[in-house]
Amino acid sequence: MKSIEEVKAAFANSIAKTKENIDKKEYTTDDDGNILYLNTNSVKITAEGVYINGKYDWYGVAEFPFKIRHLIRNSDDEVFRILQVGNDKELKLDEPIFIKLSNKEFSSAAKFRTALYKQQRVFLGKDDDLFKILNAMPAVPESIFAEKLGWNNEAKAYFFSNVAVKDGKVLEPDEFGLVKTTVTEDGKNIEKSFFMPYVDSITGGVKKDDTAESFTYFENKDITFNKWFQMLYDAHKHYCIFPTCFAIASIFRDILFEELKFMPILYVKGVRGSGKSSIIRNLTAIFGKPQREVSLKGNQNTPKSMARMMNQKSNALVWLDEYHNDIIGNVQGMLQSMYDGAGYQKASFSNDNKVDTVDVQSSLVLTSNYLPENEIFYTRTILVQANETQKTTEQRDAYKRLIELERGGLSQICVELLQYRTLIEKRFKEMYNVLFSYFFNLLPGVDTRFLDNMAGMLAPAMILLDEKKIRMVNLDFFEELGKMAADNIKQQFDILQETSVTLEFWNIIQVLFDRGFIKKGQDLKLLNETAGDKVLYDQYVAIRLGRLYVPYAKEAGNRAKSQQEISEELVHSEFFVCKKDVRFLQDGDTLDGKQNFTNPTSSIILDYQKLSKKVGINFN
Repeated sequence: MKSIEEVKAAFANSIAKTKENIDKKEYTTDDDGNILYLNTNSVKITAEGVYINGKYDWYGVAEFPFKIRHLIRNSDDEVFRILQVGNDKELKLDEPIFIKLSNKEFSSAAKFRTALYKQQRVFLGKDDDLFKILNAMPAVPESIFAEKLGWNNEAKAYFFSNVAVKDGKVLEPDEFGLVKTTVTEDGKNIEKSFFMPYVDSITGGVKKDDTAESFTYFENKDITFNKWFQMLYDAHKHYCIFPTCFAIASIFRDILFEELKFMPILYVKGVRGSGKSSIIRNLTAIFGKPQREVSLKGNQNTPKSMARMMNQKSNALVWLDEYHNDIIGNVQGMLQSMYDGAGYQKASFSNDNKVDTVDVQSSLVLTSNYLPENEIFYTRTILVQANETQKTTEQRDAYKRLIELERGGLSQICVELLQYRTLIEKRFKEMYNVLFSYFFNLLPGVDTRFLDNMAGMLAPAMILLDEKKIRMVNLDFFEELGKMAADNIKQQFDILQETSVTLEFWNIIQVLFDRGFIKKGQDLKLLNETAGDKVLYDQYVAIRLGRLYVPYAKEAGNRAKSQQEISEELVHSEFFVCKKDVRFLQDGDTLDGKQNFTNPTSSIILDYQKLSKKVGINFN
C-alpha cells in the first residue's frame, strides 16, 4: 500500500484545498499508518488513491465509492435503482459493478448492507450515514420497467429477453440493460428509457431460466415464415394449420382483444402418439426456442400461480398440458376466465378495500387426451383433433429437420411477422367481419360463439395471406381454408350436442386403450364393410360393453354411470348401427400372432368412422 507521502505527492494538485487537513492529521489510518479516509465532508482518501466526491458525502462508512445511476419504476409504482458500486473510469481502480436494488433495500443501513454484502462489498455506516449520502445524490434519469416479455404497448416494441424490436428494427440494450426509444404522447415525440430485467451487467449475463431461454432473439435472415411453415406442414400435415393461425393471432393478441374483448383458447386433443404436443412445441419455438409445457396433472397448480405465469408475457403463447375433466373447480374457473383476459384478484395495499386484478395478456394453449365436458369452458375453445398416429417416413424426416432448425432459434419468424403490425391493426375489423359473415351464412343454427372464436383467430393470418405477406403451402382461403374452418366449427358444435355421459365414456375408453388396459381384437374389434366392389376398411367398431365397463368404472370412480345407462345412450346415439354376435380374440392372443377366437358374442356395432371424426377416438 502507498505511504502517506506517496499519496500526498501523487495528488498534490487535485487536493490542494485538503492538504491542510492532511498536515493537521485530520484523517483515519489503519494499524500500519496507511490513510483509510479523511474526516471531511468532501474528500475520501484510501491507500489506493483519492476520490473527490464533489457534493457526495461519504462520512468514511464505505471502502468504495457508489452512486445511483438510474431509477426504474414499474406499473405498481414500485421503485428500483441501479447502483454503481466501484470507481469511475478516471480513477482506474477496481472495475465497478452494478446492482438493482428495491426501495426496501434503501430503507435501512442493515438492508443496504445485506444487499451489498451479497456482492462482496461492505457498508459500515448507520441509518443516518446512509440517508445523508442518499440525500446528497443528484437526480438521475427515470426508466420504465419492461416487466413482461413480448409486446410493450407503452414502448410500442416487442421485448425478447436480450433485445427489443420496434418497427422491424432490433434495439440493443446498453450496459445497464436499458433501451431508449421515441414514443408519441399527446401528439409529441418523447424519448423514453426502458429497463430490461434479463440483460447483462445488472444480472451478470442474460438469466438462464426457462422464460429467458425460450424468449431469446437469434438473428438469422435465412429463416422465413414460408420456409418454416412448409417444413412444419411436411411434418404434421393439415393438423398444424389452425394452431399456426392461432400462433400468428397470439403475436397480435392485443389488437384482437381490443376489438373483440376476448381471446379464444386453443384446445388440441389427440390420442397418444398423434403429435399434438410436438405441434405446439414447434410453434412455441418461433419466440426463440421451444418452450416447456406446464402440466396440469395432479392439480398441483393454483389459479394464482397460473395467472402469474400467464402474466410473464404479452402477445405470446403459454402451453398447459394434460388437461383433464377432474381438474379442481377454481383452476377450471381460472382457465375459463382467461378467455376474457382476467387473471386472479388480490387485495390492494391501499386503505380503500379495493381489489387489484392481475390481467392475462398471453394466449392459452391446452393439450389433452380428453374432450372437455364443461360446456361453458368448451364453447370458449377452438378444438383441433390430432388423431393420426401413423407417420410416414417423409413426415418423420421433416420433423427431424424441423428440430434441427429449432436449435439455432426461430425468433426471426416472430420478428418477420411483427413488421406487419400496422397492417393487422388497419384491416383486422374488416377481415373479422368478412369471416364471421362467411361462417354465419354457411352454418345456420350453430352457436355464434364458435363463429366468433374462429373468425377472430383466423383474421390476422388471413390478412397476411390476402396481402401476400406470407404463404401457407398455396392454401386459398375461400376454396380450402374456409371450408376447413367451417367443417371444424361444425364438428365442434356437433360434439356439444352429445350427452355428457357418451362423451365422458369415450374419453375414458380412449385413455384406457392408449394405456393398454383395453385390447384391440379382444375387447373391441374394427370391422370392414363392402360397398359394391370396394372395401371400406375399419368402417365399424364392435364393442364388448361388459368387458369395457369394468376398467371404465374403475377409472371413472364415483362419476361412473351404470352399464345399463351407458348401453341405452350408445344404442340411441347417431353412431349406433345394430347389435350383432361377433367373434373376438381369446385373451392373450394378438392380431399379429397366433389367433384363437371366442364363440360369437353379443356386441354393439357402431359407425367407427363417424365416431372417430366426431368424438376423436382412434383405435389404430
